[in-house]
Amino acid sequence: MREWIQHQLGRRPWWMNLMLLFCAYMAIVYVPWDLFMKPVAVDEEVWFGIRFHGWAAKLLEIPHWAVYAAGMVGFWGMRRWMHPWAAAYAAQMTFAMVVWPLLYQEGPSRFVFAVLSGAVFGWITWLLWSSRARFQSPPGSLKQRYGDWALVTGASAGIGVEFARAFAKDGISLVLAARRGDKLAGLADELTRQHGIEVRVEVHGQGTSLLPNLKRIMDVANHDNVGVCWNSNATDLDGEGFDHNFNLVKDKIFSVHMRDLYLEDYPFRRLMTCLNEIRFTGFCLAEIPPSADPVRLMKYYRALWLAYQNLI
Repeated sequence: MREWIQHQLGRRPWWMNLMLLFCAYMAIVYVPWDLFMKPVAVDEEVWFGIRFHGWAAKLLEIPHWAVYAAGMVGFWGMRRWMHPWAAAYAAQMTFAMVVWPLLYQEGPSRFVFAVLSGAVFGWITWLLWSSRARFQSPPGSLKQRYGDWALVTGASAGIGVEFARAFAKDGISLVLAARRGDKLAGLADELTRQHGIEVRVEVHGQGTSLLPNLKRIMDVANHDNVGVCWNSNATDLDGEGFDHNFNLVKDKIFSVHMRDLYLEDYPFRRLMTCLNEIRFTGFCLAEIPPSADPVRLMKYYRALWLAYQNLI
């Protein structure tokens, strides 16, 4: 319950949460009490700074209740129609708080009260008017909200599969990661054929990271939009060696992940030679630990990356 409350309060700034609580109090407690419990003879309502009494006050409590009920619903759901109507009602209250003391109070203090109350409610009106973006409905599709690409882990079963299908349905291309190659291949084939998206299979997992197995996945998911994210694993050297394993999937490499290039347990120079031979034009992504000086680190990384290709 605590996490739910924190989540709900976090959807809007503190001052808007106060307005939500105020509208809820007015709609649920105060105005109904005024309308049904307060005697007609002593009832009073104020609109635009003008006092109304008796049955006129009773009738005007109905639109007052409707306004606060709408404010409660609108602030709770952050409804789109709250802009500009919340600011418009606050502007009416600002006008009323200036007019009311000038009409019904006496002495010079009424001018001070009018200025101060007008400033406070004017500030509230400005806050509401400036909050248009907070009341905007999110874009209709996942692609509009999150972009062109999504990484889905555990994509061989359960919620991972359903996430992948939902993203693909909205036209989002996918990077799929899972341990069961056969399931991954079937899903990649399904999504590319049904939705025409691009799918990149991450070379992870005890079995999937073996390039002969990944080649079989690509044979099943035989579509131009299905490819491999080469992950620079130690298993790339297993079996018949690096060159053989690279050639198994060289026509399907869409992107490359690289570890620290100074590591001598992996043939990064050979990898770059092979990538240049197949005229690879995708991205090479550095999967390296964080640094306190990232710009300097990436300059060194780039220099070594170029040196391995004999470009400097």
